[in-house]
Amino acid sequence: MYESKRNIWEFEKKLSLKPRVWRNEAINLKYSAEVLISYDEEVMDCIFNKKTQSRFPAFFSARVARMLMGFALENMIKAILLQHNDNVTEVFSKEGSLKWGKYGHNLLKLFKKANIDVSVKEEKLLELWQICSLWAGRYPIPANENDMPKVRKGLPSHEALLKRRQKIIEEAIKRGDPFIGSEINDLMHSGVGALEITIFREIFNKCDTKLKEI
Repeated sequence: MYESKRNIWEFEKKLSLKPRVWRNEAINLKYSAEVLISYDEEVMDCIFNKKTQSRFPAFFSARVARMLMGFALENMIKAILLQHNDNVTEVFSKEGSLKWGKYGHNLLKLFKKANIDVSVKEEKLLELWQICSLWAGRYPIPANENDMPKVRKGLPSHEALLKRRQKIIEEAIKRGDPFIGSEINDLMHSGVGALEITIFREIFNKCDTKLKEI
């Protein structure tokens, strides 16, 4: 004999009404991402400094790490939203089902709904992590062509390409923001740098502070 799925659901639902349960999942996801990023640094150290053999073969983990970062922030925001009874009623409005609405996985809209301000730099990274959460951290292609990030058209010459890149770099230096002018598609195919992980931690802590204030 098996326990009724509805009974199990109702038990788990009671636990899921508690924001700390979502926060705990967010912490698990956060450190899982950090472990992947840390291993990437370890591999680079093995390759360039030849100190020892890496534990696993080198592999591109950046998009997977970003997927986990996106999941972590999504859980934090949902923990914040569940502090309000109106959101609880909406999320658990249907028996035996969890419903976050049309934009339940849209980080930018979730942050707006939770009244957490984000900078232009943070907004770009949230979009990047969201894309990796939805498909780029799991699949080679999205389910719909409209979910593909924008890609700049090719230029007729190498000189024109360098000129465009120089303009982007100058604008980034002028504003003191290395992400200015960077396309999501380019970021998605690059590694997770120190600045990106720092901003992720700052946003995560911002959410945690908000959660504790409620």
